[in-house]
Amino acid sequence: MAGDRIRLVEDQGSHVQYAILSYCWGPSLAQQAARTLQSNLEQRRGGFTLSSLTPTLRDSVVFTRHLGIQYIWIDALCIVQDGTEWQTEAGRMMQYYAGAYVTIAPIICSSADQPFLNLPDFPSLLKTLYLLGGPEKQPVFISTTRATI
Repeated sequence: MAGDRIRLVEDQGSHVQYAILSYCWGPSLAQQAARTLQSNLEQRRGGFTLSSLTPTLRDSVVFTRHLGIQYIWIDALCIVQDGTEWQTEAGRMMQYYAGAYVTIAPIICSSADQPFLNLPDFPSLLKTLYLLGGPEKQPVFISTTRATI
C-alpha cells in the first residue's frame, strides 16, 4: 500500500502482520462496484487507486497505514466475489480474523459508503474499535482527535 495506489498480493505466509476490516457492506451500489471479480482480478493485482474504493474501505487503508501496517485484508477486495472462490474463502474467514494483528471495526458506519475518519458530524473524537493481535485479543477503544489522523 503505497501512495494512492494499492494492489492485491498473494498470501505472504503466516509471518506477515496484517490488519483486517470488519464492516457493514450495506445496500451500496458503490460497494458492489468496488468488489474484486474475475473480470478485474488481474487489474487488481497490478494496482488500482484508493479513489475507486468506498469511503469505509478507503479510510481503512489510510488507518492501516497510520498504524504502520503494510497489509490489510478486506473481504470485498481479497475474495473474488463471482465464482467458486467465495465458498472456499468464506469458510476460512474465522482464520483470517484470528490471524490478524489488528481488526478495524468502524462501528459508526452503517454502510461502506460512510467514512469514519474526519467525520464532519463527529468533530471532537474519532472512535474506532479494534482488537489487538496476540493471545489475549482484548478489545481496545481508540479515541483520537481529527487532527492526528
